[in-house]
Amino acid sequence: MRMWAVSGNWVLPVFDDDDDEEESATMSTNTTPQVFRWTALGAGVIYGAAHSFSITSARKAKHAADEWAHKEALIAQAKAEYAKLHPKPVAAAGATLDLSDPNFDYAKFLESALAE
Repeated sequence: MRMWAVSGNWVLPVFDDDDDEEESATMSTNTTPQVFRWTALGAGVIYGAAHSFSITSARKAKHAADEWAHKEALIAQAKAEYAKLHPKPVAAAGATLDLSDPNFDYAKFLESALAE
């Protein structure tokens, strides 16, 4: 236990050797709660960082999916607008003169041309 002695103008600490053992015993038992506190703090920081990362990545994934859906909607709208502005030519007898069409039938075209 620490005591104070006054000597003239000075105040000096006086130590009692018997009480130091009690202080050291209580100090060693007081370190355990501090170890648990620091461990809990470290675990909390790690958990917080991991949780924050998972929230951020989920938010980024949702934003990317929303952006993709918006682009798909714009593409569908553009295709519909293009189809409305550029209608396909319709042949009268079912024979088309579009040679780049993979479904072009030469036999039907020749039959319709000979029939006229």
